[in-house]
Amino acid sequence: MTKQIKLLMTGIGVAAFTVMMCSCGKKDNEQMIGKAEDDIKLSAREVGFSAEGGESSVSTEGTVWWFTSFLNSETYAGIEQMRGAKAGVDEKTYACEWVSVSKSGLDKIVVHTEPNSTGADRSITVEVTSGDYADHITINQTN
Repeated sequence: MTKQIKLLMTGIGVAAFTVMMCSCGKKDNEQMIGKAEDDIKLSAREVGFSAEGGESSVSTEGTVWWFTSFLNSETYAGIEQMRGAKAGVDEKTYACEWVSVSKSGLDKIVVHTEPNSTGADRSITVEVTSGDYADHITINQTN
C-alpha cells in the first residue's frame, strides 16, 4: 500500500505542476518572452513632401532612441545601415539618395528632402529603434 500511495502522490504532483504551467495566459507568456514596449512614441509615422522638397519634423515622447537604417518602403529591405549613432545623445544627420534625417535634441526628428525631378513619386522608410522596439517613418514625395 505504501508504494501505491507514493505513486499516487507523485501523479498528483505531476498533474498539479502541469496545470500550473499550462494556466499561464497569452499575456503572461508574451511578457515572459520579452514583448517590446513603444519607448519612442512617434507623433507621425508618415511624412509627405511636394516635388519641390523641403523640411518637416516628427516629435517623439521617448528620448533614448536612434536611427537604424533606411528601408525600401514596399519591401522593408535594407537600403543602408546607419552606423555610429549613440542612443540619447547623437545628433548626426544620415542621408540616403534624396532624403536626410537628423536627431535634433532628444525628442525631434528632422526630415529633409531634395527636389524631385525624376518623373515619378518616390518613397523611403527610416527605421527608429529603442532597445528591442523598432518603429518606422515612411517618407513620401510626389513628382
